[in-house]
Amino acid sequence: MIIKKKLAIITGGCGLLGWEFAKSLNSSNFKIIIIDNSQKNIKLRKIHNKKIKIDCEFFHTDISNKIKVKSTLKKILKKNKKIDVLINNACIDYVPKKTKKNKNINDFINYSLERIDKEINVGIKGAIICSQIIGANMLKFKQGIIINIGSDLSVIAPSQDLYNHLGLIKPVGYSIVKSGLHGLTKYLASLWGNKGIRVNTLSPGGVYNHQDKKFVKKLKKLIPMNRMAKINEYNEVIKFLCSDSSSYMNGHNLIVDGGRTII
Repeated sequence: MIIKKKLAIITGGCGLLGWEFAKSLNSSNFKIIIIDNSQKNIKLRKIHNKKIKIDCEFFHTDISNKIKVKSTLKKILKKNKKIDVLINNACIDYVPKKTKKNKNINDFINYSLERIDKEINVGIKGAIICSQIIGANMLKFKQGIIINIGSDLSVIAPSQDLYNHLGLIKPVGYSIVKSGLHGLTKYLASLWGNKGIRVNTLSPGGVYNHQDKKFVKKLKKLIPMNRMAKINEYNEVIKFLCSDSSSYMNGHNLIVDGGRTII
């Protein structure tokens, strides 16, 4: 018996977690549509995919531009009638750093509103646009799943002590965006819950990716499990949220952070 594949769209799908989500869902009989605004990252993932061969298509799209998202969806729907899952994963996470002109460009008092605009445009406005356009397709079939990718910083403030040995601070934009995304989750879960569409947030904790050693050592002390997440530890979680196993979960913020937010 041939089981028809479901279709999942992942924004920011060429990023660290986005690509893991793509590989994981593909192993659960999903065809993957990756939307990303980086031609460079798309090229790299295409090269990688020649080796691992997951069933996916790539689209270079600015999700903060509604016209471009509509155009991309039109191309997707030429081959696919129904969209089963949307994962709003795309975001901008500015790394704390210093520049020659500005000792700390992440300082709250002097934080650039232009940078805030960029973060909100991608992380919140982009998620709203994709949910509007792709959600319309889900409403047509009275079935669909939307997952907004939050963060442990959706529910707690960043610990600035993690960066003080570098003379830096974590900027404000990421916290605003990730908190706002769960607000979008609750709104849509309430609005569309009786229309066959479930909306949830997945809030990961910090993923180890060869960060500064002292930063990692400090962060581990804040986590009851005394370690950061491994890159593959959200794979089964995303499968769960995209499956019938979570059929009665709606409007929830699923925090998977090794216990950091309980302290």
